[in-house]
Amino acid sequence: LIAITPRVWGDIDSLLAENLLLVANRVLQFFKKLYSHSFYISIHPHPHHQAFINHHLTHLPPQQNLPLLPTNQLKYLKQQHRHAYHSLPPIPHADKLHTAQ
Repeated sequence: LIAITPRVWGDIDSLLAENLLLVANRVLQFFKKLYSHSFYISIHPHPHHQAFINHHLTHLPPQQNLPLLPTNQLKYLKQQHRHAYHSLPPIPHADKLHTAQ
């Protein structure tokens, strides 16, 4: 088993977003000590607020030795599957496909 930091909803990303770098560093060290070699930092692309957070995550001091784990919300593998993915939400409500967003 491994422990992965949650995305923007987690303590570390929230602290970094507020520019509380020292507190975020203490939280990272706590989790590293708690989970030892099974602790990974989730890093993922996001067009707006995540770029600031990712910058801090990729510039952590090397002595912390915290591995990054690239993640993303994978919803479909191929672009042609996009329509099928977006067809699913209206089904439980008996909505028509053209009303789905």
